[in-house]
Amino acid sequence: MNILNMEPIKIGGNCFVDVIATVSHYFQKDYELMFAHSLNFAFDSENKNNTVGSRIRIDFRTYFSLLEKFHGYHLQIYHKQSLEEGLIIIRDQLKKGRPVGIYNDAYFTPGDPKYLQIHSFIHIMLVVGIDEDTNDLYCTDPFFGKKEFVLSYDLLKQGYYGCLTFNYIDNGIRDRDLICTNLCNQLREYVDTKDTLNAMLAFSKEIPSINYLEEGKGFTNFGESQLFIKLGNLTYNRANFALMLLYLDKVYNISGLSYVADQMNQLANSWAIIRGFITKMNILSRTQSHLKMMDDVMGKIATNAYREEQLLEQLLEILSHVDLMSELNPILNQQHHLSDSIDGPIVPLKINHLFNCKGFENDKNTADFDAEGFYFSNEFLTDQRALNIADMSFEFSPKLYPNHDNISCLEQQIEVGEDLYKGIMFLGCCELGSYKDKITLTFEDNSTEEIVLGFSDWWTYFPVNNEIVAMKYNVIQRGRGKLTHEVHLYAQKSSLLTHKKLKQIRLPFVPNIHIFAISLWK
Repeated sequence: MNILNMEPIKIGGNCFVDVIATVSHYFQKDYELMFAHSLNFAFDSENKNNTVGSRIRIDFRTYFSLLEKFHGYHLQIYHKQSLEEGLIIIRDQLKKGRPVGIYNDAYFTPGDPKYLQIHSFIHIMLVVGIDEDTNDLYCTDPFFGKKEFVLSYDLLKQGYYGCLTFNYIDNGIRDRDLICTNLCNQLREYVDTKDTLNAMLAFSKEIPSINYLEEGKGFTNFGESQLFIKLGNLTYNRANFALMLLYLDKVYNISGLSYVADQMNQLANSWAIIRGFITKMNILSRTQSHLKMMDDVMGKIATNAYREEQLLEQLLEILSHVDLMSELNPILNQQHHLSDSIDGPIVPLKINHLFNCKGFENDKNTADFDAEGFYFSNEFLTDQRALNIADMSFEFSPKLYPNHDNISCLEQQIEVGEDLYKGIMFLGCCELGSYKDKITLTFEDNSTEEIVLGFSDWWTYFPVNNEIVAMKYNVIQRGRGKLTHEVHLYAQKSSLLTHKKLKQIRLPFVPNIHIFAISLWK
C-alpha cells in the first residue's frame, strides 16, 4: 500500500485553508492569492430578532475561483454521490499521486475535539492512502497537525459528506501588472462603496444588544457559537490578506507591501482581542469590567474599520503605481525587542497576590480556567517550585495555591524592587483564542517602554509571539472528567531596550491572556 508522504501545514484560520496550504506545499505550488477577497464583511442591520452572530456575513466562496484564476489549479467538490462512488474517486486520485480532501462529520473523526460529542461541525482533512481490503482511509489532518492516522470504514460510513479533488491546469495569471490590476479593481470597490466600513460600524452598534443565551443556544459552549467562529474568521482573514501581501512583495518585488502587511497583522490582532473581550463580557456581566470591556469593544471596532479603510487606500496607491513604488524603500521606524540568550542571574517575581483565576485541578473542585468548565489536570504537577524551560526559569507551583494560581490580565500593576534588568520572561497561555497586547514597563525616572505579551490558545499550538511550549497537560471538563486532548503552557522572553532601573510592570486589559509566572534576568 502506497501512502503519500505529506507534511501538515498549518497557517491558521480554518481547516480548509490549512488543507490548501498543505496540498500546495506538497505540489510545490503557490496559493496565497486566494486571499485577495478575504476582507469581505457584511452585517445585517435589519433582522434584529436574529442573533448577532447569524447576522454577520463572511464569504469564503471566492477561494475556488481565485485559486484557479491566479495559481492555475482546479478544485472540484463531490457531495451528492454515495460513499462507494466517493471511494472510486479517492482510489483514482491516489493512483495518480494526488491527495483527496474528505469532508467528515467531526463527531466521527478521531482526533477532533468534537469526536463522539457534536454532530454540527463538518471537518475537512486529506486522504493520503487506502487499505484495499478494509476500505479504511489513511488521513493527514493539517488543522490538528496529525499525520497518517486511520479513519476506519465504519466511522467513514457514518460521517462521510463528500470529497474534494485537486487538479493543476497551470494556466493562472502570472503577469505582475495584470495581478495588480485585478487587485486594484477589488480595492476600489471596498474604498468607493464603503460597504465593509459601514458594516463594521453597524456591527459595533449592536454590541450592547448581544444576548449570550441566544448566541449559545444549541452549542455546548460559547466557543462553538456563530458569533465566536465568525469573529475568528474575520481575524484570520486579515492575517491571511497580510500573508498575500508578503507573497506579492517576495515574488514580484513590490515595495511598500511589507509595511501594509505589518499594519494589517496588527489589525488582525486587534480583532482577536475584540473576540476575546466579547467572549468574556458574558462572564463579567453586570460588573465594572464588563462595562469597560463593552466601551472598549465598540471603540476598537470603529477604530479598526477606519484604519482598515486607510490601509486599503494606501495599498491602492501602491498597486496603482507599481513601477514607481518599486523604486522606493519605505523606512519603518520600528524597534524590535530581540530575545537574546539569557546569560545572567534570573529573578522570579512574586505575583501570587494578584492571582484571580484557578486553572489547575484542585481538591475543592472549583477550577475553571476558561469559565466554560475546562481546566488543567494536576496529574503531572510536582512539589518542585522551579520550572526550567530552555534558558528560562520560573517559580511555578499551582499546588501551593488551591484557590487561584494565575493572573487573568485586567491591567494589574506589579511593583518591582528597583534594579537593572536585561529582560523579562513569562509563563502562560490564552483561552478562547490566541491573543497578544502590549505591557508597559515603568522605570525609575518614570520613563516607559512597551513590549508585546502574547500566547497561543492553550488547546492548540499556533505561535503568536516567539513562544515555546513549556509543558503539556491533559484537560479536564467538569461533569465529564479527563479528556484525551492535551493543552499547553507556553514560555516567552523579551529583551529590554531601556537600560534603567525597572520599578513597575503594567499588564494589558485582555482577560483571555493568563500569566502563571514572571521572571526577570539581569
